[in-house]
Amino acid sequence: MDASEGTEFRRRSAGRSLGDVIAAAVVLVAFVLAYAPMLRHLAMVGARTTQALNAFILLAFAGFEAWRRERRQLILEVRSHGLFLFSFSCVLLAVASITEWWPLTILAMCLNLAALLSFGWGPDCARSFYPAIAGLGLAAVLLMLVPRLDLLLRLAGALFSARLLNALGWQAVVLFRPDPIGVFLSVARGTRVFDVASECNGYGVILSCAVLAALYAVRIPYPLFVKAALLVAALLVGLLFNALRIGVIVVLNMRTSWPYHWIHEGAGTAVYLLALLVVTLLVILPGRRFSGSVSRPG
Repeated sequence: MDASEGTEFRRRSAGRSLGDVIAAAVVLVAFVLAYAPMLRHLAMVGARTTQALNAFILLAFAGFEAWRRERRQLILEVRSHGLFLFSFSCVLLAVASITEWWPLTILAMCLNLAALLSFGWGPDCARSFYPAIAGLGLAAVLLMLVPRLDLLLRLAGALFSARLLNALGWQAVVLFRPDPIGVFLSVARGTRVFDVASECNGYGVILSCAVLAALYAVRIPYPLFVKAALLVAALLVGLLFNALRIGVIVVLNMRTSWPYHWIHEGAGTAVYLLALLVVTLLVILPGRRFSGSVSRPG
């Protein structure tokens, strides 16, 4: 911090009122009390979801990039920008409580978090964190859908991978067991049967692809409909690459004598990274038409 920055920080610190400190503390307490249960639930679901941690690593990197660019001192100053975000979040939280429509709760949480950043480090700093906050909100929405979409995603992954294997001449069919519920992939005329379990639903790669697309799309000045289309495309990339992952694991298991754990983890990680590369190219390349330069997510 140079001399001018130090002078500015001392000026702001001297002008910091007790009211500003109290207001920021109220917003912080409200955030903890209102959203701690939901955040705890999301953490538990994320811990049970294969590769979900990778999406939060992407979010942590985006947050670190925003912090590295800003490097602002704490100012604790109540401004209209932060007050608007906090007021809007309270309205959304009230509506969510009445309607029991949980996506509004997640949106309110994101606005509340942005308000905290605005009160603590200023509106410009809060805006720098918008991509990371948007990614966090999207990750929260997708994680809340895990129990509802698990079976559907397992069936979709099995069906797409069966089509891929049939195209390669492996004669694969999908089997479904209603009680207890199970999805299986029968390969080579039933000589091998693979259990498409919950960890094969692809939620980790779908979540990471969607979060990565959100991080970039918020930064690049796309029209809103383009942002929405890119997000849908990223979800489809995640879905298709999960089917590819299942197919690759099956083929390697049939063709080699390598330990199954090595195949599952090694092939899964390789396909996962390839999916992220495809999403990055998908989001960045059209951005050259809307912006002279494309920044890294943050």
